[in-house]
Amino acid sequence: MKRTISTLILAGTLIAFTACQKHQPSTSNHINGQSALTVDNPHFKLGEISKKEKDTVCFFFDIENISNQLASIDKIDVSCNCVKIDTKTRPIYPHSKLRVNGHINLKSQYGHLSKSLFITYNSKQLLQLRVIGAIKE
Repeated sequence: MKRTISTLILAGTLIAFTACQKHQPSTSNHINGQSALTVDNPHFKLGEISKKEKDTVCFFFDIENISNQLASIDKIDVSCNCVKIDTKTRPIYPHSKLRVNGHINLKSQYGHLSKSLFITYNSKQLLQLRVIGAIKE
C-alpha cells in the first residue's frame, strides 16, 4: 500500500514538473548540423568613443542565410531603448544576406557598453548579436 502511494506521488510530481516547463527557443536553426542564419562576427566592436564628439553611433551586422530554404525574420528585439534598429524585418532568401543597421544613443551611456540584439526567425529560432565598446566623457 505504501509503495503504491509513493509511486502515485512520484508519477504526479513528474507530470506536474513536465507540464510546468516552458519551451525556450533554441539559439540556432540547425539544418543538417548547421545554423540557417550566420554572421561573420556576432560582436560589433565600437572601440573607445567620446561623448563629446558623438551623441550617437551606428552599427551593422551582415546576416547570411546559408540554408536552401527561405528564412523569415519575425522580429528584432533590443536590450535597451537607447538602441534603435533601422532595418525592416523581411525574409532572407537562400544563400543571401541581410544587413541589419542600427544606432545607439550615447546620452545615458558611461563606461563599458554592451547592448544585445535578439533576432527571432522562422517562428521560434533566435540569433543573438552584441554591440560593445567603451564610452568616455
